[in-house]
Amino acid sequence: MIDYNEDTLAYTVEFDELYVCWDDEPEDEEICERTAGNLRKAYLANINKIAETIKPELVETYGDEVSGMSNDQITKKLGKPQIYPDSGQVDYVEQEFDDVHVISFEFDDDFSCIDNITIDG
Repeated sequence: MIDYNEDTLAYTVEFDELYVCWDDEPEDEEICERTAGNLRKAYLANINKIAETIKPELVETYGDEVSGMSNDQITKKLGKPQIYPDSGQVDYVEQEFDDVHVISFEFDDDFSCIDNITIDG
């Protein structure tokens, strides 16, 4: 079910592991729920690849303590992602590396390509 979520400030399908978000109210809820399920499956299938790809940026920003972290530790500290299918972007606003930055990256539909990693704040 798609609801407007005050935490994400977007129309959101929430799963235990992640949010799938739309800035504008979707016209076809069934298509969005199917899209959300497919993105959840693709994200979870690529979670180790995502952690490995983001890790060098995390080390650069947060230092050597991150270099010794496993993919599971990184994933846990990244927190619950907000996935935006319309823009092809993932945001980690609940990340636990600090309380200032938002960690983001761009993705394709199946998370086979992860680009433009940013740590802004």
